[in-house]
Amino acid sequence: MRASTLLSLPALLGAAQAISLVKYNGKIGEAYDDSNYVAADKSIYAIDEEGFDTAAHPSYVIPAPNGHMLISGDSFGDGEGRGWANYFDDKANLQWAWQSKSKEFDAILGAAVGSDGTCFLGGMRSVSKRWELLLVALDSKGNEKWTSTLPLSSSNALKNSTGSPQADNWDVIYWMDVDLQKELLVMGGVVDHPAGADGIAWKSGGLMPDPGGKPFVAAIPFSKLNSAPTVDDIATSYFFNKGDEVTTVVSFRVDQGKGVVALLPSIDGGGSVAKLTYDDNSKFSKAWSTPLSVQNQATDIAIVSDKGTTAYVVSYSLNPGGKVEAFAADGSSLWARDYNVKDVYPTAGKRNWCQECWSMATQGGEVMLSCGVSELKAFDKNCDHGTWRSFLVTFPFSQPTNTSYHLFHGDPDENFAVEYASFGADGRLLCAIDADSGSSIVRLLR
Repeated sequence: MRASTLLSLPALLGAAQAISLVKYNGKIGEAYDDSNYVAADKSIYAIDEEGFDTAAHPSYVIPAPNGHMLISGDSFGDGEGRGWANYFDDKANLQWAWQSKSKEFDAILGAAVGSDGTCFLGGMRSVSKRWELLLVALDSKGNEKWTSTLPLSSSNALKNSTGSPQADNWDVIYWMDVDLQKELLVMGGVVDHPAGADGIAWKSGGLMPDPGGKPFVAAIPFSKLNSAPTVDDIATSYFFNKGDEVTTVVSFRVDQGKGVVALLPSIDGGGSVAKLTYDDNSKFSKAWSTPLSVQNQATDIAIVSDKGTTAYVVSYSLNPGGKVEAFAADGSSLWARDYNVKDVYPTAGKRNWCQECWSMATQGGEVMLSCGVSELKAFDKNCDHGTWRSFLVTFPFSQPTNTSYHLFHGDPDENFAVEYASFGADGRLLCAIDADSGSSIVRLLR
């Protein structure tokens, strides 16, 4: 792990308070001692972002063209529009900041960047006291090109959408990606959900929807995105079986030109991985579906391209603990391995850890698991009683035991936990941090 220098944002977001990051410098396998944090150097730094009232929960951080990065999420600000997004250049200078101006409740839960630099944001917005799929397109300067709400339902998909959806039809986008070869914007989540706001939660809060909705993946051609798309512009969609066994498509990744690999968690832990491919008419078709062998909460999935071999990795949050399971291209399970902070930095009965892992990212054959870890008093198992730190685990897919660990935080008394992380275009690690002071980004140079 490396240490840090803070970069403040321009006055557009207000004066950023100067904070410093520290890294844990204790030896692996030796008893954890919180006096072993050391000050930072310039190879890791934090960008102090918007305050808690504006950017409370980051739900995405992804690389954009030219090494730029996009972070987005939902907030606890004034008014009903909670969605937000910020865009930074390769030197971590803020280029623009977008905030929802909706008078109705909304949130941004997924994001993708098109080949022309357009930023697509996805989530949900309240329409007639019901949540519909929300899509927003922002140009390269952060100007809103269009906003669209889609009342997608498994009963009216690809049909005339002029009819009103059922009153209990609640929809949410949980993830987005782009297929640059097929020129498609792909979205996934859940529709036809009967439970309403109390039973359909989103991943930035670490929760899953109640059973009862229908998980889906759908795609819109780039050619239909010059203006606000409608349900009729959806070129292909796939609806998974409704029932208690799975709750939503919580995450998916596009296998460029070939299809989508989707993660469908169960409310009781576990779930399944499904591979969708394109048929001769470029419509989604299910190639296979595999039950997860680990019966804990599944949180993210990623594609590994290692020496010409394609595979998939799934992250689990064991609470406490973290696990990764690997799958071959045909869906068969290859291995499952624990990556628990308590094994790396044991507490020797003086402290206790709570670990929650919400994000998985890959670059080529390298894998990263990102987690928040709560530092608790001895024998205390209530995660909310501790102070949250950020914990990253990286390893080569072909050597999952060849592991590097990164444990860091800001103010010792402040919660500072990585929620979502990805690899930047130049290989650095991009971390979306959920902190007491709001949301921020940490970059670890390689």
